[in-house]
Amino acid sequence: MRRAAQLPGVVGIKDSSTNMIYFHRLVALFQDRPDFTLLVGPEELLAEAVLLGGHGGVSGGANLHPRLYVQLYEAARGHDLDRVAILHRQVLRLSSGLYSLGGPGAGVSKGLKCALSILGICVDFLAEPFPRLEPAQRTRVEQELRGLGLLGC
Repeated sequence: MRRAAQLPGVVGIKDSSTNMIYFHRLVALFQDRPDFTLLVGPEELLAEAVLLGGHGGVSGGANLHPRLYVQLYEAARGHDLDRVAILHRQVLRLSSGLYSLGGPGAGVSKGLKCALSILGICVDFLAEPFPRLEPAQRTRVEQELRGLGLLGC
């Protein structure tokens, strides 16, 4: 990463490894480089990454519930740990309720696209070879959205 960061046009990294030891090392490596951005991919690690000195994340769930992710980011930036804990639980509820329905490989994409489709934001068509969620799974996504307060009764 040290060599890559010296290349023209390389301004940061999005780490989706889920390895927070590695992320700790990145924060330490670039602590003197305010011009180099450190982002985390998995939204379940957003608060931890920001609390450790990262700059944010690329959170798929923010397409569905942007206010939640902005509030979590702001709470982490402000070191409001009580608020972080509350908001983090909501992110975990969203991810565990929606992203596990599609099975391995594309579960996040399937669950997220289905939820966005139900809310009328986009269609739930995915690239080959991934099919849409089955009707029973779509019903579960609707129930999750109601539970999250994102879909009316």
